[in-house]
Amino acid sequence: MTPVRPFAARPRRARKNDCLFLPDMEIALQILQARHAASPPRVDVMAPVRHVPGPEPLLGAPAAIGLLMLVAPPLAVTLVWTSPRFDATARMALTLFGGLVTVVMATVMILSFGSNL
Repeated sequence: MTPVRPFAARPRRARKNDCLFLPDMEIALQILQARHAASPPRVDVMAPVRHVPGPEPLLGAPAAIGLLMLVAPPLAVTLVWTSPRFDATARMALTLFGGLVTVVMATVMILSFGSNL
């Protein structure tokens, strides 16, 4: 009969980070770092770059256009049509509102100062 050697157990260590094919994780990490350094960055996995908008001009703000619509409607209508913020429907509505405000202001001025002119 062949004598059987007793099993000599190696000291136990955590094997959760070990690779099945590479016994030493440091070698595996070096291989991964070398692959990462050698490969160009993939465009399909890179996050899109968001451009930070610059400060908005004060006259282009909706609050400023609304105030100008009550004080100087022709200037406000011009700003509405040059601003990319408003679509065609909003431009038409604000133009009609500016016209209405202009007519009301002219009527008030005529009725107020009409007898003195």
